[in-house]
Amino acid sequence: MDIFKQARRSAKAAITRQNNWIQDNISLPDEHQLRVRREVLQAAYDKYTESQDEIDNLLCEDSAVVDSEDCNSVEDISPVQIPSPEKDLRMSTKRSSIKACFTGNIITLKIISLYPLESHSWLFKPYTWFCLIVFMVPIPVLSIYNIWIADPVERIKKMQNIFLVMELTAQIFKFLPFKMHPEGVKKSLEMWDSDIFNSYSKEDEKIVTNAMRNYKILFNVTLYGSLLSFSFYILSVTFSPIRVMPIDIWLPFDALNNTLIYTALCIFVYVSVYQGCAANAAGDTLLMGITYQSAIQIILLKRRFMCLNENVDNEIRRHCDESMDKISKQNLRDVLVYQYIVKNTAIYNEINGYVKEIEKLYSLTFFSQLLVRKGD
Repeated sequence: MDIFKQARRSAKAAITRQNNWIQDNISLPDEHQLRVRREVLQAAYDKYTESQDEIDNLLCEDSAVVDSEDCNSVEDISPVQIPSPEKDLRMSTKRSSIKACFTGNIITLKIISLYPLESHSWLFKPYTWFCLIVFMVPIPVLSIYNIWIADPVERIKKMQNIFLVMELTAQIFKFLPFKMHPEGVKKSLEMWDSDIFNSYSKEDEKIVTNAMRNYKILFNVTLYGSLLSFSFYILSVTFSPIRVMPIDIWLPFDALNNTLIYTALCIFVYVSVYQGCAANAAGDTLLMGITYQSAIQIILLKRRFMCLNENVDNEIRRHCDESMDKISKQNLRDVLVYQYIVKNTAIYNEINGYVKEIEKLYSLTFFSQLLVRKGD
């Protein structure tokens, strides 16, 4: 739905009804007209706060009044020039894209084959399934099998890396949505580059900027902390006084006696563990960041409705001159209030639909992560 076009159509319908009402009740005193219109408008706004269905019905009513194929400008009917929502800098100023805070996630996910490439997109599916089959599946499968066939006494010793094995096992299912629905994952991040999420007032800019900065700090701490732990893991194996495998896995031969085979297997295990380390750092923070930024959008909507009267009064002072009569000013105020409600209701619907899509797309990822945390 085109928000700005809908707002113009709705505003035209509102002004038409107001002008017809004034003509029918022209004999009433001006002050009485203003008081009645304020009561009607306040009642409509109260209904909106109680139920969103009231706004949906109001939009349907406007569609019946205004022909979608013949929508003249608002200025043709209104006694004053109504500021267009597209040019309302206080409510629709697009600044830095929120998607920018997910740049680190996108780069990391591309490296580990969990995010589609802009160029050579046809390579993504072969590359991502190759990494899954070669690097993610063998280590946990061979490790679990090695524990299964071990004697009871040896089994306890072989379970020293069980938590790492559990994490690698869960990742086989955890990141399947990234591999099976790459376009959905890409779309879930591209949405944060759209106008619907990046149009906010100067007063709200500080909230959005702080949220983006906080998320970048969270991602950097998580990623570099994970890489530091991975480095210590490599060093502990490399400088071990005795030759051991990084993860105790089943092999049909003795790899410890051959330096070349042992080195190759260690590198293979390191690559597999690195895949899981980077995937957890980028994937977990990505889901957290999407949830966090969605909550910030709801906070911004709440602020807009709480400050609705103040914002509308400021707009009237910016666009009206001293010669404007009370009825014209009230007409302008009614239209601006209605535009704000229609626009922000559309934003709410977009956020609500986006969150539902996220829940559907990443449900397996959330569920797998909860199982791992429960096991830990």
